[in-house]
Amino acid sequence: MNYRIYKLQFKTGLHVGRGKLTDGAASFYADTLFSALCKEALKLGGEKMLAQLVDRVQGGQIRLSDGFPYIANRLYIPKPMLLIKGAEESDSKEKKAYKKMEYIPLDQFEIYLQGKMDVRKETNYFGENFGTYGVRAMAKVEKGKDAEPYSVGVYYFKEGAGLYVIVGFEEEEDSWLLDLFESLSYTGIGGKRSSGLGKFVLNVSSMDDKLEAGLNHTSEGACYMALSLCLPSEKELDKAIENARYGMLKRSGFISSESYAATFRKKRTLFTFKAGSCFKKTFDGIVADVSEGGNHPVYCYAKAMLMEIG
Repeated sequence: MNYRIYKLQFKTGLHVGRGKLTDGAASFYADTLFSALCKEALKLGGEKMLAQLVDRVQGGQIRLSDGFPYIANRLYIPKPMLLIKGAEESDSKEKKAYKKMEYIPLDQFEIYLQGKMDVRKETNYFGENFGTYGVRAMAKVEKGKDAEPYSVGVYYFKEGAGLYVIVGFEEEEDSWLLDLFESLSYTGIGGKRSSGLGKFVLNVSSMDDKLEAGLNHTSEGACYMALSLCLPSEKELDKAIENARYGMLKRSGFISSESYAATFRKKRTLFTFKAGSCFKKTFDGIVADVSEGGNHPVYCYAKAMLMEIG
């Protein structure tokens, strides 16, 4: 499989809720990105293009990571759910810094695994250079009624910082996928897009060599870290969780499609593994239909993007 780095340089703030409107998460999950791409495919090419996208993702011809931070040319990946020797032996302040970290600089990853990274220095650098959370006042306006004010959590990225996605594709998918991402850059990702949030400039770059080598593993390694939320199929599950270290995500929410039902309906709840979960065995993952009685399927991306880390 071929891989590219798709950098999203946000022109406006990003709203990604985690259960409340005032939430302002600094990243998004792969299922959020996939849902947004499905809407773009439907807009650009109708049901035919949507079916092509879903079929290619289900068939493993396209893979997506979660959205991860970058600062200038520095890429970050999830903190692996492993016991790190240095974290256990350090003082209380250092332990707090280890616990606080969500992402590791890719150029420091091997040093981190050895327990030799200056965690407080890296945590401070990230906090000073990545972005800030804020609350934006908005108003709901209906004809003949007074405006109803409400607050929305927004994450604002600092200059030179943003989110990137690792996109895996078969060779013939490149331009087709690029068109979808370019269209999405104008529509935006996340919530409150009609208010101008979530829009970005897309920059595509080649893969980091070490990262690509970890993704293109050809033999059974000692450990694989998830770079996307993921869920094994029923046949894969028992082997996948054997000696694994993982965290879980609850994926739910409302279905935004106007053609699904006459009223807003909730998706079927799905529990997946988090990015950063570590496994001893590889697995493919699934694309789940989380619809419940509506007029069409609703797909939740839970394919695995696994990086060999040792």
